Amino acid sequence: MPLFTIADPHLSFGSAKPMDVFAGWADAPARLEAAWRATVRESDTVVLPGDISWGMRLEEALPDFQFLHNLPGVKILMKGNHDYWFSTRNKIEGLWAAEGLDSLRLLHNNAFLAGGVALCGSRGWFFDCEEAEDRKVLLREAERLRASIRAAKALSDTVVVFLHYPPIAGGRRCEEICAVLYEEGVRRCYYGHLHGNACRWAFQGEWEGIRFSLVSADALRFAPCLIPTETIPPVLQRTHGVAIRKTQDRTERSDQHMNTRYQEAKAQYAALGVDTEAAIEALLALPVSIHCWQGDDVLGFEGGGALSGGIAATGNYPGRARNAQELMDDLDQVLALAPGKHKINLHAIYAIPGADAAPVPRDALAPEHFAPWLAYAKARGLGVDVNPTLFSHPLAEDGMTLSHPDARVRRFWIDHCKAIRRIGAWFGEELGQPCVNNIWIPDGLKDTPGDRLGPRARLKDALDEILAEKYDPQYLIDTVESKVFGIGLESYTVGSHEFYLQYAAKTGCVCLLDNGHYHPTEVVSDKIPSLLLFNEKIALHLTRGVRWDSDHVPVLDEELKEIAKEIVRCGALDRVLLALDYFDASINRVAAWLIGLRNVRKALLNALLLPHKDLKKLQDRREFTRLLALQEEYKLLPLGDVWEEVCSRTGIPGGAQWLDVVEAYEKAHARG
Repeated sequence: MPLFTIADPHLSFGSAKPMDVFAGWADAPARLEAAWRATVRESDTVVLPGDISWGMRLEEALPDFQFLHNLPGVKILMKGNHDYWFSTRNKIEGLWAAEGLDSLRLLHNNAFLAGGVALCGSRGWFFDCEEAEDRKVLLREAERLRASIRAAKALSDTVVVFLHYPPIAGGRRCEEICAVLYEEGVRRCYYGHLHGNACRWAFQGEWEGIRFSLVSADALRFAPCLIPTETIPPVLQRTHGVAIRKTQDRTERSDQHMNTRYQEAKAQYAALGVDTEAAIEALLALPVSIHCWQGDDVLGFEGGGALSGGIAATGNYPGRARNAQELMDDLDQVLALAPGKHKINLHAIYAIPGADAAPVPRDALAPEHFAPWLAYAKARGLGVDVNPTLFSHPLAEDGMTLSHPDARVRRFWIDHCKAIRRIGAWFGEELGQPCVNNIWIPDGLKDTPGDRLGPRARLKDALDEILAEKYDPQYLIDTVESKVFGIGLESYTVGSHEFYLQYAAKTGCVCLLDNGHYHPTEVVSDKIPSLLLFNEKIALHLTRGVRWDSDHVPVLDEELKEIAKEIVRCGALDRVLLALDYFDASINRVAAWLIGLRNVRKALLNALLLPHKDLKKLQDRREFTRLLALQEEYKLLPLGDVWEEVCSRTGIPGGAQWLDVVEAYEKAHARG
């Protein structure tokens, strides 16, 4: 029985106060519903710690209650500072009973048991209570919290506390509330209330053995947060209280447990002239496109068999996504555990034609076949990238597609690529941001060719026709991707790096570099500055080749860090289009996504934290001894402490704690 939480939905179905006037809240109810239905099952429990409805009276809040009731799971509602409808327990529960809203529960001076975990909490109150009335409310809330916790401890020794107001934020602490949490031995606390830019002040980490997490709706991208109940330790038995001192400067953190390591790291980087705050801001603003095909081993939804085109997904770890819903569920889990902006990268074989509908021929694909993906992206504030799929198809079995000597085969694939461009432009217009359409073909030969020029001439002509129709670059960016070789295509690759480099230079499309698509002694990091000198934009697929294009999960190795360094020191954060491209079926697929994605972010953060101007000066002055020595010393700078701060600010588990969440998700969504 999985447990979820999400605070502050601020629903307004019965009142004229929509939240979409605030940044990031466009279509919030639809996004919440889509994410909720993609994640929560009927047997699950969801706790909503306050600010449920803008209704001023119970009757005005009724449509919001009905909205929640119609969502899956048992919903446990709490009071927030904007829940003006809140009345007595009898009136609230009486209305719910009269309206048949039997999936709603009220957490107020009580506790609930869900799957062996006791749930409790209260609204909480402000940090500073100078007025006598505020002080009175605070003390009452503290005692309500204590009573609720003790009721929970009578049910189970695994206790989770929910508050509306943050007990710790912005360097301040509500001492009375924190004292209750400490004295009662609580180990986990979830809270809401903070929105938008205020989320940066949220404390997400441990204080006195209690782990705090912000779960306001916009901070969670309107997707309920899974609570890893298996990892919650039992309550501690305290014999005395904790002395909590006040600080003279309320803008500073009040104890050594709160981000001390980040503050020390910040000072260490500042001594080098590096602004960690600017680095974090730049990192979180940079979008990375997440490839959907990691979740199902590049099989797609056409019902086909094994991969072709010289690629293979190796391994048989259980849990592969078997349909669109499972793939979206898995992607949601990835998004919940990865900081920063993201896009979703789709291959054509992930079209969703509709329930019980036959797969649509690839040359006949249209926007309506990707409508569920558009809804998914809109609900989560994501961009979308697309790729025509020129493999795993009867007309690609002989290893040739756009360069095929048979004009009928070429026509099929040309029309397919045109269809995907139209779909990409549609995504871009609907989402208001560029969609990258990347063309990669498997075309090549196993042994020495008798004609190298002919296939490349046919490929050029095919691309010319595909790209002839012009689309607004605000909505569609075309890229072309090269490769060295593939399985069964070892001797000749039609779409080589040299071919696409020249084609992109002549036509104005963007050259895409996959760091697994080159000879093992070649490095993409060295190619980036050369391409940036002559191209407005370049595109990257980030992966890890082991001896050949094996599409291993990216690790934080030297080449990944060098790629990130070149992007940063070339001032090209807005000129390089970043996407992931690997597929590992030998380990948990959600974990594979996250290991690679988090490592890409770590490499970028590392690059943003280096004093590149100083290193350039050393090189220009030919002080190579100092240059090498400092480059090596900088490898031991406290990158990890800044990364933990990034995770804390974005509500993402730091360290290896994300893996606990993934493992809990795997258990809760076991697949054959």
